[in-house]
Amino acid sequence: MSDSSAQLTESSPFLRLSLSIFWQVFVALLLLITGSLILGSRFPHFAPFWNILMGLVVIGLLFQGLQRQRLVLESVADSLRALAHADNFQLPAVLARSEFSTLKEDLESISDSLLTPQRASANTAMVPVDLEKNELESIIHCMNDGLIIYDRDLNVILLNPALAEMLIPSNPAATGRLIQNPDDKLLFERTVDPATMKKIHKAMTEEPLLPRCDLIELKNPVQFLKRYSSPLYNRFHEQIGHVIIYHDITKEVQSEKVRSEFITNASHELRTPVASMKLLLESLMVGAKDDPKVRDEFLNNLLREADRMHVLVNDLLDLSRLEGAHEKLRVTDIDLRKVVHDAIQTVTPLAQKKGIVLRENLEEDLHTILADQLRLSQVLVNLVNNAVKFTPNGGEIRVIARRLNEKNVEFKVQDTGIGIPEEDIPYIFDRFYRVEQNRQRRHNSGGTGLGLTITKQVVEMHGGKIHCSSSSKGTTFTFTIPQKQVAVQQV
Repeated sequence: MSDSSAQLTESSPFLRLSLSIFWQVFVALLLLITGSLILGSRFPHFAPFWNILMGLVVIGLLFQGLQRQRLVLESVADSLRALAHADNFQLPAVLARSEFSTLKEDLESISDSLLTPQRASANTAMVPVDLEKNELESIIHCMNDGLIIYDRDLNVILLNPALAEMLIPSNPAATGRLIQNPDDKLLFERTVDPATMKKIHKAMTEEPLLPRCDLIELKNPVQFLKRYSSPLYNRFHEQIGHVIIYHDITKEVQSEKVRSEFITNASHELRTPVASMKLLLESLMVGAKDDPKVRDEFLNNLLREADRMHVLVNDLLDLSRLEGAHEKLRVTDIDLRKVVHDAIQTVTPLAQKKGIVLRENLEEDLHTILADQLRLSQVLVNLVNNAVKFTPNGGEIRVIARRLNEKNVEFKVQDTGIGIPEEDIPYIFDRFYRVEQNRQRRHNSGGTGLGLTITKQVVEMHGGKIHCSSSSKGTTFTFTIPQKQVAVQQV
């Protein structure tokens, strides 16, 4: 036998088994022929029986060889099935025979290469598929946006906690109700525009393959949600359901509303003095300038309107700086008595014109506090100036300061003015809010409508709070300045 034939036989266990069967049958046939010749010459009557016996032996040998091959093939198939499931893999006993040593070695090599990574993963961490699944679930549950997945029949497959918090804010844990009801049905209960929800629901059933983006306004509480819907496909690009994501844009909508109202109010406040100045100038041009008395009156009015615009523009810029992300306070130890005294002196000329008495009432042992001197002075001037405007002639205004506790200093500005209606108090710190137009005109306030807004902003930047109480006998503004180090402006 050549070297190539020997190598082929060595590497193929089934060829070795076939050769073994071949040699056994060859020996049996050789015995059959030899026996037939010998018996045929000496005992001719026994020759047919010998032939039959040897034929049965040959058939038995062939059957035994085929059975052995079938057993080996079945054993290999069982081993491969166990290997595919990676469970209790063991080689069959039949492969322990010497003629199947090569096949046994090959199967052991395959099993080691396939099972070793999984055994290592099982000992150290989860397998990659489980890891990806857990990571995906964690991402879905940690999303700030609401997510819900439906099948094609709009049965809920998956939803996250953020969706429950959006749609059922009174009871975010009631996810069972979400599972029983598609999201659009729950939204019908809170939507401001039911027609929009009907349109969305209709589109999901009639046009399931079209992605959509809708803005939904809700009530109880007020919310604005952006709803993104898209068909869900499997790897064969067959639609199997819908994916819906809700993004809460309530803060953005409200900020845009405030910004729009601010621009409208600021434009209106600027338009009034500009229109007045334009009218005065036109009157001067057509002849009023020739009358010295009328000319002087018009020029005084022009100066007053210019001052009004100047104050308004300054307040607008000041409010913009205070609301800016980079505006910080310069907090230092300040002389409280000097700050209060200077603020009162600033407003004294206006108070003297109306015969109003300004009084300081400061706690005896309260000398220095932690605060931004410029901003605290601005708050006191705004509040005292506001009190003077709405206090009748001969009235009284008090500025009170005391240490509320170790952590807070409390200020009060009290007047004997006309008071603020109770229904207006929640809104007096809003930009450009006006308390009774008649009240404004009667007392000729000349304000910009931003003073109290700026005051509240400064107090809150210090970490304090401000509130107002009022009656027909007067108004009191109370605010606190915490005695802790707050953010310092970087110069």
